[in-house]
Amino acid sequence: MKISRKRLKEIVEEEMSEPALTECGMTDEPLPMPGPPPEPNRALEPVYDDDEGQMAMGQLSRLVNDAGELTNLLGGHTQLPS
Repeated sequence: MKISRKRLKEIVEEEMSEPALTECGMTDEPLPMPGPPPEPNRALEPVYDDDEGQMAMGQLSRLVNDAGELTNLLGGHTQLPS
């Protein structure tokens, strides 16, 4: 099936129209921030509900500990199989 250039433009214009964008949730309106409204004259700070930073720090800590144990197991002249 071939689509003419004119029909393709019509399809794109239909899809980019305001009703089509609002149906899928895409608007120019900013998303509300969770939590109480900010105090006047105070900088907005993002609210993080998850513990991803804490989980990453835990993973890095375990990685450091494991690397230390491996360093202690291997001497400077240890020969490993290739």
